[in-house]
Amino acid sequence: MKALNISFLPLTDGDLVEEAARLAEEKETDFDDAVNALIMKRSKIKEIYALDMHYDRFEWIKRVVP
Repeated sequence: MKALNISFLPLTDGDLVEEAARLAEEKETDFDDAVNALIMKRSKIKEIYALDMHYDRFEWIKRVVP
């Protein structure tokens, strides 16, 4: 089995944390989904393979069901 190339990003950006908290409330989703969505937006990543339907609430993300 091939190892996954996964990066873990520390949450040290206070602005990101605040923006994610507001976004989670606005989109009625989990805080961690909002953080992921914002990081994707900042990184210009537009597609995610996920079963989590909360990602459908972010208009800049296309969710693909694996």
